Amino acid sequence: MKGQLIAFVGCMFSGKTTQLVTLTKKAEKESRLFQCFKPKIDVRYAENGIVSHDKQSVKAQPVASAREILTFLERTTEIVIVDEIQFFDQSLIGVLQSLVWQGKVVYVAGLDTDWRGRPFGPVPEVLSIATQVYRLQAECSVCSQPAVRSQRIAQSEEDIFLGTNEYEPRCLQHFFVPNLEKTNNSQISLQAIT
Repeated sequence: MKGQLIAFVGCMFSGKTTQLVTLTKKAEKESRLFQCFKPKIDVRYAENGIVSHDKQSVKAQPVASAREILTFLERTTEIVIVDEIQFFDQSLIGVLQSLVWQGKVVYVAGLDTDWRGRPFGPVPEVLSIATQVYRLQAECSVCSQPAVRSQRIAQSEEDIFLGTNEYEPRCLQHFFVPNLEKTNNSQISLQAIT
């Protein structure tokens, strides 16, 4: 029996992690065995837990790499939940495919685009192999229209900059990429995306 791969993607504050926590509660009610994983780099709310912005949480195993998921996976686990998939490398694809071929139901969540509005990490490939994709939206912090991007408001040009107060959900009309001419990471200078 083959499993499934269900992905929740969207900008920050769109409810991706809340979806995962809700799924764990449903699994508990149905007495289904599940395990949750998250990248070790994400320590914003809890080192050993998946925590939503509205403080809903579930215990999770932090892993340094996607391959460690297979190391910690228990044979009897039916449901595998992986949060913040954008922080993993391309090896995540093979790990997820392996889990699905083992008959596991796999739920993943992550940002589909980075602070520049570009595809983030392995997420595009995950979407291409997912059996179901849910693209979630937040409310734009400027106009309350559907938000599809994460606007970095912190003064940092690091590719990965963890935080919650440093970002806002934005619609395409109010999302902009700061001038990147001075960065070594980019050959382009984008003032706005409208």
